[in-house]
Amino acid sequence: MDEKPVEREQYLIRLDRVTSFLNTLSPRNINAQGNLESAEWLKSKHEEWDGALHAYETQGIAVKAGNGSSIVNVLAKIDGIKNPKLRQVAIEKANAAYGLDIPVVTQLGFGE
Repeated sequence: MDEKPVEREQYLIRLDRVTSFLNTLSPRNINAQGNLESAEWLKSKHEEWDGALHAYETQGIAVKAGNGSSIVNVLAKIDGIKNPKLRQVAIEKANAAYGLDIPVVTQLGFGE
């Protein structure tokens, strides 16, 4: 028996799932419907999120550039990284991004 999806005037999405929902949308389809501005915005978001996920998976940390991330927030994220090698990479990236000179040896002892 095929059940027809319920059609509603309004759908609600949990705020923590919006990004996942937007990832299901195709910028090509949106562009084909004539909404060029939204298609470009969505395409740029997909690229940003792909880059952030890759950075997180390979380096253990992803920091959004230009969002006013404080050094304290970045260091707190680094402190939560359990893998010492990933933590070392994250510290090196934070040092380069913020002009810091955080000794890697000192940081490796944090959070353990």
